[in-house]
Amino acid sequence: MLSFALPLLLTGSGWAQTAQTPPAGLNTTGCIDQLNDEGAVKCLTEAIKTAGDTEVLAKILREIEQIQKEKVSVKIIKALREELKAEDNPNFLSNIVIALGEIEPIKEETVKLIIDKALKVKEDDVRYSANFALRKAFNKITSQGVLERVTKDLGDLLNKEYDWEVRLEAAAVLGSSGLDVKSAVSELADLLQDKDEEVCRNAIGALNFIATELRGKALTRDRRENAKEGLDEAIKTLEKLNKDLQDIGDPKKVIAALRETKKSLTVYDKSLLDKATLFVVLFIGIILVYIVVFLVVFWRSPLFMLTANKWLRGDAEIKFSISMVSLTIPINYLSLVVFVKHHPRVLDAWVAANIKNARNKLERKQKVKKRYVYVPVPVAMDDTELANFTAKNLKPKFDRGRECILIWGEEGSGKTSLACQLEKWAMSENPEERLCEHKMLPILLEQEDFQVTEVFIEAIRRSLRNLINSQDISEKLLEQLLRRQRLLVIVDGFSEMSEDTRKQIHADFPVNALVVTSRSKEKLGGVNPTELKPTMKELFDPAVYPYAKAIAWQCLQQTYRPAAAKRDDVLAALEGDDAEERLDYLENHLHLIETIEPAQDKIRFALDTQAEYLAALRMVELYGDDKQSWRDFFAKADAMPDAPGNIEGFLLAVRDCCQSQSKEVGFPDFVWEELSKRSKRINLDSAA
Repeated sequence: MLSFALPLLLTGSGWAQTAQTPPAGLNTTGCIDQLNDEGAVKCLTEAIKTAGDTEVLAKILREIEQIQKEKVSVKIIKALREELKAEDNPNFLSNIVIALGEIEPIKEETVKLIIDKALKVKEDDVRYSANFALRKAFNKITSQGVLERVTKDLGDLLNKEYDWEVRLEAAAVLGSSGLDVKSAVSELADLLQDKDEEVCRNAIGALNFIATELRGKALTRDRRENAKEGLDEAIKTLEKLNKDLQDIGDPKKVIAALRETKKSLTVYDKSLLDKATLFVVLFIGIILVYIVVFLVVFWRSPLFMLTANKWLRGDAEIKFSISMVSLTIPINYLSLVVFVKHHPRVLDAWVAANIKNARNKLERKQKVKKRYVYVPVPVAMDDTELANFTAKNLKPKFDRGRECILIWGEEGSGKTSLACQLEKWAMSENPEERLCEHKMLPILLEQEDFQVTEVFIEAIRRSLRNLINSQDISEKLLEQLLRRQRLLVIVDGFSEMSEDTRKQIHADFPVNALVVTSRSKEKLGGVNPTELKPTMKELFDPAVYPYAKAIAWQCLQQTYRPAAAKRDDVLAALEGDDAEERLDYLENHLHLIETIEPAQDKIRFALDTQAEYLAALRMVELYGDDKQSWRDFFAKADAMPDAPGNIEGFLLAVRDCCQSQSKEVGFPDFVWEELSKRSKRINLDSAA
């Protein structure tokens, strides 16, 4: 009795059954290990042909499948074809056909050979094997021309001149593969009306097999229509013959399967596929072109990324729905801008675009303006004294990613002067003079820059807006500028600030380049700062003392404020033939004074406070008890712009010097009274 079922069940990637140990005496491993040998190929071919157990055959084919040698596969396939042509033994034919269906890429000549040698024979097992091999072959064939010719060859087998077994097997192959369901069903419908129950039973089984294999299959539009017509015909035939077939099979179950299959058929339209492929290629091409253009714009005009991000910053988004999954993507993500808007290159471009405004603003600030020239002076960095302190000493510190610098020392020791120099180093056009590899915008914050209850980050933002004349600084941009060391935040006079303000600065904030000046050694939260302490100049040599006072007086006598003096005037004040040597000693050995570049025709003191006190000592010596000189001094001081506040430092220095020299110099009685009067005014102005 025939039963329409395959003897072997295979998955797409190999045999589904578990292999058992092959019979003794069959050594396939030795053959596979030596496949370069023609004798080994013959040995393996013989093993396939003579495998009496389906599990043994499965094991052999699995081992062949694992061989990654194209030439070896070609040799085996060629040998199997030759065996198929010459072999007549049904058992051997089944094995050969199954093996070809599994391992060969499948050529048209092989398909025709299987049809002629295996599908037309009377033996059931051989036909089943041919059925299986042909369906495997059709899944591998991509040429429509080959499929059409193979369909015709199978259609020829539906002729009445062939036995019903051959016609049924050909119909099963045609129907289950989707090549010609209509013709297959037509033949099976005839077989259903046969008087022989065995024929009818196998015809029902074939229809059920077609329904199972065809379910969900993607077909060309023409084949799909053919399949639908064929399935309709099969349903009608089974419904018509339902009563007659109930004792033979289960027609209702097959009808339900056929209907379900009809609903599941999908269209595989080559023209649509070609269009879809073209669309995909064009889509990928457009994406690649966009990426190239995007990268060029990013490289040539990185600042445009921030502008584009503003345009795309709204709520615009695109929604995608794939099956049951819904995906929403903001447009700025699709544009790629969001991924580079805060790239270091973009931040560098932003700094470069705003640095000119920043320089102009900072130079207009009084504290910076007084320090537009800088000569390296001795500085103690983390208790190590550096005689020639430059930006190179700090660069390794900033390279660590986060740096906090504490500049501390007594009033007038040069803390602010050093902090202002860090500003200029941060903005330098010369990479060798910078604190980092990139430029930084300095943000100078003093007590008056903090508003009541204002958080530290807001004070920075407001100062930055004022510095670059811009109101458009987003919170995220500011955060990235701070985190990536594009802003150097300088808090000047930390020790003089209110407790509330100090607590704000102690908080955990994203400032990765911070400078704090203070009169005392501060603790900045959990941060371990780099400590800088300007070293006060001490005049150990009494012989140098008079020269320093003379130079200081030359620098202050015109405006009573530290300023540059002409080099010729200084040399004249020093007198003597060795004036140049003494000047050089004060500048290059003691670092008290500095020559202003580039003309080198002016000299100034490195520290304002020293200049003020030395000049005050010199003036006290010169005026002594000369009442008129003192009256002229007070008159000139009162006539200075914004006096006495503008010359506060010098007036206080004169007062201190008069107090310390009162026993040695007989000052006129009114001098101390006038100095006290002006000191009170200074204190009142400061309090106001």
